[in-house]
Amino acid sequence: MLSLIVVTLVTVAAGFVVWANDKRHTKYGISVPAGVAAFVGMLSWIIFMAAGFGYQPGLTWIPWILPISWARQPPSPPRFTSARPGPGRTPKGSPPS
Repeated sequence: MLSLIVVTLVTVAAGFVVWANDKRHTKYGISVPAGVAAFVGMLSWIIFMAAGFGYQPGLTWIPWILPISWARQPPSPPRFTSARPGPGRTPKGSPPS
């Protein structure tokens, strides 16, 4: 049970760090990345413990480390594939109209 508490605290802290480093963090609340990180961390801890990884010699690190590493993955930035400029913008190299 101590490992679940440690996993939860570390993933919540990682969620706060991700929120603080995100340039668009004003679009969503501070608890969103922390809550998602805690949910992913606790769910993966439960799955690993139910699979028996916490009680096999040589594999006891899996319920401690993998949930933390999975939960702290930062979100990928959105990809814009449109080659057309938006309204009021001109493409590079062309004179403004």
